[in-house]
Amino acid sequence: MTNENKFCKYCLEDTDENSQNLIYPCQCTDGIHADCLAIWIAVRPHENRYRCEICNTNYIGIYIPPPSPPPQPPPPPFELSISDDPVQIEQRLPREFVFCHCNMFEGCFYLTSGVLFFSSVVMGGVQPSRSERKEYYHVMIMIMLVACFFFALSLIFTAKRYFERLQSLRTINTVPTGA
Repeated sequence: MTNENKFCKYCLEDTDENSQNLIYPCQCTDGIHADCLAIWIAVRPHENRYRCEICNTNYIGIYIPPPSPPPQPPPPPFELSISDDPVQIEQRLPREFVFCHCNMFEGCFYLTSGVLFFSSVVMGGVQPSRSERKEYYHVMIMIMLVACFFFALSLIFTAKRYFERLQSLRTINTVPTGA
């Protein structure tokens, strides 16, 4: 077999354009890339799948290497830059990690309620004198009520955020009906 034709008969790429060597699995003078032959056999109709369409040679028994996997993309470069510019920080971080004002309020309310609960537990360990006991318990009840209020607000903000996210997902996945 002569190598006069230095192009693949399926993809028509020259051997200079493609790094893969040509194989000659049949009596034709045209070469084939192994990847092109594997793809050609996979997509052909079932009755003539393993035969050359020009010379009618049977491809069965001819070693055809499996198609090579696509090259892996290079890993993204790791940047270690220290910058206080908030615009650059927002551009480098995904949107999920940048808090909106709603999330900041939500976090502050959770933190405030936790601090108030903790302070009421710490204050609960103190035994006031008999004359101050009534005022002490009133203050404790007020602190607990304020902590419960902040905790309820944080739960409301969380529920609101999840509800809005659910609504946006439902809006994306809806199918418009033709009227």
